[in-house]
Amino acid sequence: MFRQSLAATLLLGALASGQNAGPPQAALPGSSNVGVVVDEVRKGSNAEQADLQVGDVLLKWSRAEASGRFESPFDVSYVDVEQSPRGSVVVEGLRGTEAHVWRFAPNVWHFKARPQYCT
Repeated sequence: MFRQSLAATLLLGALASGQNAGPPQAALPGSSNVGVVVDEVRKGSNAEQADLQVGDVLLKWSRAEASGRFESPFDVSYVDVEQSPRGSVVVEGLRGTEAHVWRFAPNVWHFKARPQYCT
């Protein structure tokens, strides 16, 4: 017979009732895994022209009145596909420990990103 732990029972109950099982890890105080990390930049791409480099951490974006945060690589895909064709996108983040701003021309960016893991 299947035995659930108390934690699993509470989690399943919270999910079934539509409650949030807890804050996302990126929202935890002191967490350093906010944003996404650039893993690859294609040569000659809009990303390279914007001076994006491997290791840069992307935190948030804006285009006209639209804006948001990068919490996963899916957010990069959304902004690239849905926002970039509508105009230039400004991305804020970190290069090392320094704040940095990139301005992406409209159209496909051609870079890969991954989640920022806890350190």
